[in-house]
Amino acid sequence: MTEKGLLDSDEGLLAAEAPVAEGAPEEAATVAETQPWQEAKWVFPALVTMASMVVISLVVSIYALTQLWGVQDRVGEPVVAEKPLQVEAKAVDSDVQEIVLKEMAVSLANKAVSKVLIVVIAVDVNKDADLARLIGYEAAVKDTVITILSSKMSYGLNSSESRDRLKDELKDAINETVRGIAVVKDLRFQKFFIQ
Repeated sequence: MTEKGLLDSDEGLLAAEAPVAEGAPEEAATVAETQPWQEAKWVFPALVTMASMVVISLVVSIYALTQLWGVQDRVGEPVVAEKPLQVEAKAVDSDVQEIVLKEMAVSLANKAVSKVLIVVIAVDVNKDADLARLIGYEAAVKDTVITILSSKMSYGLNSSESRDRLKDELKDAINETVRGIAVVKDLRFQKFFIQ
């Protein structure tokens, strides 16, 4: 005795004879040969699809990890924007002149979340400072500023008192760096924001 079974084919659904009871072995073999899922035509496209998905997943994972490792390697290290440090001097008073250090972006020492401090610093130096020699110390001044700023945590720079302490610390450090060439009398932040 047989029962109608439905099988998929290229043209839609086909009716096929399938044995219900233990029937003749020839009849079962004929039905098994006509069943499309046993012909394995779908195996190669499925393997190709799975392999391409695995390759894409690996590429995306490797890219994400390299980006993550790149960020993790820089935590606690200063990251400085590519803008060169340049000075622009102008007379402020009869005994001082202002030098503006161009904008710098420095990563802060936060461990959990990476924060960047964007800062523009203006310093007042004595009128008789040798500006030509002072410009030669740009790299040393830049290094001093970056070293101090990158050691700070973002939450430690939120209050005006903490920024005043930072100004004093920077002023003393820059004076130490340019000793004998100029004297920093005052230091101001023209731009100071954390992102």
